[in-house]
Amino acid sequence: MDMDNKAEPSAQFVREPRQIMAVHDPKLDQQQREVNAVLGQKAMALPLHIRGHYHVPAEPSNLLQFAQLLMATENAVHVQYQPNEESPRELTIRASGEHFRKAAQMQLPDTPQLHNFYAQQFHSSSSCDSDDSVNAANCEENAAEQQQQLGENGGEQYISNNDKQQQQLNSFISAYKPHQQYAHALRLSAQTSGGTRDAMARANIQTKSQLLSGSNAPKNGKIAATISKSIRSLLPSMLVIGVSAFISVAVYFFNNIQTPSKGAEDTNPANDAAFRAGANQTEEEIEEQLKENRETINAQQRELELFILCARLVRQFRKSDHKISAEDRKNFFEKYCEVTAWMEHNVGAPAVEVTQQKEAFEHLYNSIIDGASGNDYVATTGCVAGTSSQNEVATTGCPAGTSKKDEKDDDSQRVYMTKSPIVVAGGGLVGLSVAYGLAKRGAKEVFLFERHCIGAHNSTRISTGMINNPCFYTDRSLQSVVRKSHELYAELDNRGTLGFTRCGRVYLASSDDTAIQARRMFSRLSADPANSAAELVDCPSEMLSRWPMVATEDVKLALFSPLDATIDVQSLCCLLSDRCREMGVHIHETVGVKRVLLNERRTTYAVDTDEGFLETGAFVNAAGIWAGLVEVPELPDRQVRLAAHPCAYTFLSNDALPGIAERVHRRGAPFPIFIAMDENVYLCPTEFRTVSGGFVERDLNALTLPTQTKGAPEWHIPAPSWDNFAALLRHLLNRFPLMTELSRGSLISGAEMYTPDIRPLIGESDQARGYFIINGMNAQGLSFAGGLGDLLAQWVLEGRPPVTTQAVVDKLDVSRFLPLHANPQYLFQRVPEVASNIYKNFTASHQCHTARNLRTSPIHRHLRDAGAVFAENMGYERPIWYDFPAHPPDSSASSDFNEPRTHRQALFASQDPLVGKPNWFPMVAREYEACRESVGIIDMTSFAKFDISGPDVVPLLQKLCSANIDRAVGTTIYTGMHNEQGGYVSDATVSRMGNDSYFIVAPTVQQVRLALWIQRWADEWAMDVRLQDVTNNFIALDIVGPASRDLMRALTSESVTPHDFPSFAFRTIHLGLVGPIRAISVSHCGELGWMLYIPNELVLNAYEQLVDVGVEYSLRHCGYYALRHLRIEKFYVYWGQDIDSMTTPVECGRVFRVDFEKEFIGKEALNRQLERGVSKRFVQLLVDGHDMDRDPWPHGDEPIYRDGTLAGWTTTAAYGFTLGCQVCLGYVQNEQFGVSSDYLLRGSYEVELAGKRFPCRINLHSPSLPMISSEHPQHYRPTQ
Repeated sequence: MDMDNKAEPSAQFVREPRQIMAVHDPKLDQQQREVNAVLGQKAMALPLHIRGHYHVPAEPSNLLQFAQLLMATENAVHVQYQPNEESPRELTIRASGEHFRKAAQMQLPDTPQLHNFYAQQFHSSSSCDSDDSVNAANCEENAAEQQQQLGENGGEQYISNNDKQQQQLNSFISAYKPHQQYAHALRLSAQTSGGTRDAMARANIQTKSQLLSGSNAPKNGKIAATISKSIRSLLPSMLVIGVSAFISVAVYFFNNIQTPSKGAEDTNPANDAAFRAGANQTEEEIEEQLKENRETINAQQRELELFILCARLVRQFRKSDHKISAEDRKNFFEKYCEVTAWMEHNVGAPAVEVTQQKEAFEHLYNSIIDGASGNDYVATTGCVAGTSSQNEVATTGCPAGTSKKDEKDDDSQRVYMTKSPIVVAGGGLVGLSVAYGLAKRGAKEVFLFERHCIGAHNSTRISTGMINNPCFYTDRSLQSVVRKSHELYAELDNRGTLGFTRCGRVYLASSDDTAIQARRMFSRLSADPANSAAELVDCPSEMLSRWPMVATEDVKLALFSPLDATIDVQSLCCLLSDRCREMGVHIHETVGVKRVLLNERRTTYAVDTDEGFLETGAFVNAAGIWAGLVEVPELPDRQVRLAAHPCAYTFLSNDALPGIAERVHRRGAPFPIFIAMDENVYLCPTEFRTVSGGFVERDLNALTLPTQTKGAPEWHIPAPSWDNFAALLRHLLNRFPLMTELSRGSLISGAEMYTPDIRPLIGESDQARGYFIINGMNAQGLSFAGGLGDLLAQWVLEGRPPVTTQAVVDKLDVSRFLPLHANPQYLFQRVPEVASNIYKNFTASHQCHTARNLRTSPIHRHLRDAGAVFAENMGYERPIWYDFPAHPPDSSASSDFNEPRTHRQALFASQDPLVGKPNWFPMVAREYEACRESVGIIDMTSFAKFDISGPDVVPLLQKLCSANIDRAVGTTIYTGMHNEQGGYVSDATVSRMGNDSYFIVAPTVQQVRLALWIQRWADEWAMDVRLQDVTNNFIALDIVGPASRDLMRALTSESVTPHDFPSFAFRTIHLGLVGPIRAISVSHCGELGWMLYIPNELVLNAYEQLVDVGVEYSLRHCGYYALRHLRIEKFYVYWGQDIDSMTTPVECGRVFRVDFEKEFIGKEALNRQLERGVSKRFVQLLVDGHDMDRDPWPHGDEPIYRDGTLAGWTTTAAYGFTLGCQVCLGYVQNEQFGVSSDYLLRGSYEVELAGKRFPCRINLHSPSLPMISSEHPQHYRPTQ
């Protein structure tokens, strides 16, 4: 049908200025500017595309007109709505769309000028359809004149206010008066009876039948008839009766429960007097009425959902050439079942009227679905197939052949709705991004369930809309994810409807430490051509001139980051949902996922939703803070482990800062976001509102365990507290003084999911195949959602992560955590601290202070008493250095200790300093010296350890490992395990204990993921092996140094000579009274040494013997920092920092460890690299001209320059005590021509440390260091 000739509906919505979220359009035409001048709008113009919150009086006229608007704007308006908690009399409606100017009148004040303007743009269908012939004639005459005046401008030309326009205005608003009179009459009848609940109920029941029957209806026409006329002209004749009946029923619902708006107009003088008389209520009566209003909020939302559902159904009917999909039919009718059941049990209406409404709904239903086609499914909201007759529809609310299901029936009686290959739970930005990525790649029949409404709940609804610059993150794999998010949002905002604005961000540093952090960030920004506008400002007066809202007197340095952006999150969600629907995604709002069902192989096969079962093979949990509430009955804990927990936060929303609109106009660009780094607070000033807040640990509260609400678990987000916010507010007012001129504003609370290491979670659960998780965005969901959603979509479709994203998966995979990290009590303690750090750029040395001492060795107390300072890795506390002269506590040096320290005093909970020598430097120097000149003992128990055995263990490991592991029993092999592209899945030492048994030792962080990787390939190849995680069964002590062989010889009767116990050998030995002990002649740092793997129950005796006998050999306790300095100086790699899934042995110089005579995963890729060359190489850089006391120290992730051009990045760094300089490891790249040894040696190199460049010497191989050992160097083969 031709929609262009149809009259546009109108609505009289009321604007709440502080809630408007709109983006100024610099291209706004002069005609609209004139309108704004007349309207007196200071902060807001009328851009072509408007986004905002709209507070709508919850009365039938507005709701009906709103639904009519929705039906009449084809593909134009996507609407979200929610109860307005601050004002129970209103609903908040959210809308966006490319033709949204058709609905723009909803957001401006109710003024004659406004209605004049819009009366010429939109014809009032209600006015023209009025029973009043005069009004109808006026409307038609005025419409014709308007069209003639508007001409080719399409209704955007402004006509000055005159008598004829005033007549148009009167015609425009005339349709609203009967509705307003009815609403006031309803309220007055209750007030004259005392304003009690019973009186209101009596008034509702007394008037609803009058409205439905048309008798004594409000003057100037019946609501149902008015709306039905306009709809009737839009729909085919087969729908007229059904839609009319539906509208009548919806009117009944709304009038039965709604409380009318206070501001509605009543032109009847008698009613005005009655209203004034009824206003003199007592406070108790008013409070009681307000309480009743609050209780109707849920009912209002349910009614409006049903109404808009029908409107969407009608739109879909027109768009699909009068064909309604089974999914739409099912959605509508199940809502019908739900709402009629609710009405029957809660409204208290007479049974006859309830029956009438059910019959009306059934009439509409049958009209739309055309009879027989509507019974192809079973309504899963309580109806069971085959148990009722056609006559039972009116009394049960179920279609023919079904009946009301007993709630106590078991699941076996429920029928599946349909099948779907992929189900997504969560309709926030993350879930929609996943669905969008799936649909873009051609996935069919994707179902997305959202327990609330798209874009209308929790973090999506109240999001501040700030997106980080990709270079904010030190990890370049995370930068790539954020960059993809930026690209997606820019692509979606190609018409400017989302307000995607790269406003930039300013970091304000008031201390030397934060100034160095800002300079380190500037080094990353300046290395990226896209951030060429980045700059540092160190003059307070210049800062003030550029950013007048900031107090700059004590600011040492300001960093401008140009690519930070803002966006309207709700509009983004609406647009994504529209795009998903267009591509075939089935989106179900107000439908939650309750359970995920697994088969006997623990593979996902179905989900149980509020609407019934859905058979599926892949489930994506993107449910935000509700992700952990999805039940999985087949698992021991009845849910999948999730190492993330919701934490409540608070922010302040105010009016725009004084004069900011004028300043923005003069600047020609918006003001940036401001981050005060020392106070940890932020300010986001726009022309229309000011958002501010901060992340201070005491103001952040982890949510307590969810409570049962209506049979379902629900989180309780605490109300915002001004007392808790007071400290942040003081910082904000001090740093941004203009805020003192604003009103108090609105304090808003929300909740976000946080992970223990402040990185998101993504991947397939190790507990359930086909169960994918994307969660834990750490209040940075906008920055990550687009990129991670696309990544997970590929992962789900391909069954494994994309090749180019392996480095991202290494950092974010759900399998990086242990079960202990999902302990609610652990998360309850940790997440507030994590949340307080989201704007801080920590180095790899950073340690948290909460939830510590989870995993400790049996000798932990002895190490602590020896002076150990502990750092955590995978929950394990391991010594990183020793505070005191670290001789054994029972030696002569024990007099240096006054008393044992507490466990808190022994925990390192900070990060290494960025400038100058750290306080641990002299202690680590002595430990380093012991490992090089005598002997040291290092606790390395945190290593992941596995026993693997079985008849197929040799062929399995031969395929998984690039080195030849089919060696003699008693041999240890250092090997890589690779993916198909040759990248390191892990490195490990593999020791052959028997013909069909091996002992594998891998990096600490690989405890879960390596076991999963090995088991997956064993299952795929049907290999008969048994893999057992023995990490917690053994204590690992590293005995390092030239005197280590003498110490071992003194403690064991086994021969430890170079001939009998050479390097890379495995033996089972006894150590004094203790045995058997697994001993491997490897030290992991390039020095002579042994790794001793001692059963837990034997370790105390073994440790005491080592300490006692070690006194004779100057044994010293050493930590991981000494080990790090030793390995970096020897040019040894560390998985997770120097090598990862995107690094191959060819690139890192370890190809000599690879056996190309056998088959293994990744062999073809490595052969191609050997033939064609590589584009990056691992190098060692020796830094010259560095002042250890005054200059910044390297920590990794610093840019490397070759001949003045960016050539790569460092990975790790340490001081070389033997080389006498700072030593950095990293990669030099040349994507265009490749990297050869000759290319590397010809260049001159610099490393940039916090903005200062230092010349470097390059090494391609391990440097030659003097060997202080009783053995000749050729007897020792260091690990490389």
